[in-house]
Amino acid sequence: MLGIETKCLSADRTGILVGKCIHVYKGFYKKANAVVGDRILISVRKTVAAKSVKKKISQAVVIRAKC
Repeated sequence: MLGIETKCLSADRTGILVGKCIHVYKGFYKKANAVVGDRILISVRKTVAAKSVKKKISQAVVIRAKC
């Protein structure tokens, strides 16, 4: 489960390495936890040096999570 203010790693080639979950698109603000398949809103924290990410906030889908 992935909650608010949780750091998450990227699994694609967009240039984002580390992001921070700032919103889960279900439930209430403080009680929402994302599971596999849910959409979340992330804030970019660390990027690959070769690629530039223009948007600092982007949407993501949870594809795997530790219990």
